[in-house]
Amino acid sequence: MAPAWQTGAVGRPARTRRMLSIAATLLVAAAATALSLVALPAPSAASASAAPVAADPDADARGEVIRALAAPEAGSVTLYSLTGKLSKPLRLEGDDVLQGFVVLGKAALSDKAGAATSPSSLSPAARACNAFGELLAPTRVLAAECFIPRHALTLRHGGHRYDILICFECSRYSVFRDNKEFLADATAGTPAALDSLNALLRAAGVRLPPQPPKAE
Repeated sequence: MAPAWQTGAVGRPARTRRMLSIAATLLVAAAATALSLVALPAPSAASASAAPVAADPDADARGEVIRALAAPEAGSVTLYSLTGKLSKPLRLEGDDVLQGFVVLGKAALSDKAGAATSPSSLSPAARACNAFGELLAPTRVLAAECFIPRHALTLRHGGHRYDILICFECSRYSVFRDNKEFLADATAGTPAALDSLNALLRAAGVRLPPQPPKAE
């Protein structure tokens, strides 16, 4: 029979002990990792919903204008038809200009409501204010850099005068409070809003402004 040192029988117990030691070490490490994972708190629904939301920098100004549209002073609402062109030389005031833009015509809108059974039971002033209020709603529409306003509304509320000019072609509006620019933003101007304002101008006998090109 060959000596034990030739068969390797002497080294087996030592190798077995080393393998058992390595296995035990690996088990301890795995257990520690598992415990650390269990200890991590899972994100709650509340924390997930608390993700920061970009604030609307124009929220206060927009809210003020919308409140003015909701309750204008009696007899103060006027709807304008504009050419979309600035006066030359530039003039900010006058019967034929509004914030520098040439006026085609204008109509003081009545506060008197129609018959309750009429599809247009709201007064002309309320219909115009409602249309402009919808046009001022926040939107993700990308407005063009141009500004060619062809419709405008003026009114008074809380001791201030508001001039709201809108460009359906560029999807942009601008609000002036007491002749100072107060708010400017994009608008998702719809064909229905455009038709509503044109109908009010037409009913008042005011010449319609040039119409924006239709989207293809």
